[in-house]
This record gives sequence, C-alpha cells and structure tokens, in this order.
Amino acid sequence: MQQSVVSHLIGNLRWTNWIDIGSNIGISARYRKSGSIIEVYAQGSINNKGFTAGSGYQIGLLPENARPPYARRYQLTDTRLYMEIRTDGDVAIISTSDIQSTHNDIWFSETFGISQ
Repeated sequence: MQQSVVSHLIGNLRWTNWIDIGSNIGISARYRKSGSIIEVYAQGSINNKGFTAGSGYQIGLLPENARPPYARRYQLTDTRLYMEIRTDGDVAIISTSDIQSTHNDIWFSETFGISQ
C-alpha cells in the first residue's frame, strides 16, 4: 500500500526536462529535478571494458544543485557492478571484483532527495 502511494506522489511531481550529464564506456547519463528530488538515469552497453576491484569509470557529473547529501551505491543486475553517485556529483560505474572484460547492458534509474 505505501509503495503505491509513493509511486503516485512521484508520478505527480513537476519535473524539469532531462539534462545530459555525460557518457563513457558506452553508457550515457542524465538527470531531472522536481523541487528537492533528483532522478538519475543511465543507459547503454559496456563493451569489452575491464575493471579491477574497487575501480570504475565516471559516466557523468551532476551540477552542484543536484548532488546528494551523502554518497550512494546501487547494485546493478550484474552483482559485480554498482552505480555510485558521490557527494561531489560524480556518477560512476564501479566493480567490487576484478573483471577482465565484460559486456553488460545497463539500464539504471534512481530517485533521491537533496538539501535545499
């Protein structure tokens, strides 16, 4: 019940248009804003890129007025890859283990609040 109420409220917010924030390794990122809520969206395919444990690739940079108050890390479909959104605005894909080469289709969307 609570989830449907939250989804309804988010659906009724007045959002800005999507704003591109960058791309790298075949992934493009963008964001939109509604008051103190930010949604980050990333999509594309990682083709033949390697990762060492704890490393990653920056795919975008949020402007100062759209940065989270604390770093966030979200697990992607591949359990070794995460989307990380940092307080400095850096949006990156990182790995928790060594990966020689990977091909992953990425679709990611996350909404979070910011301080006004």
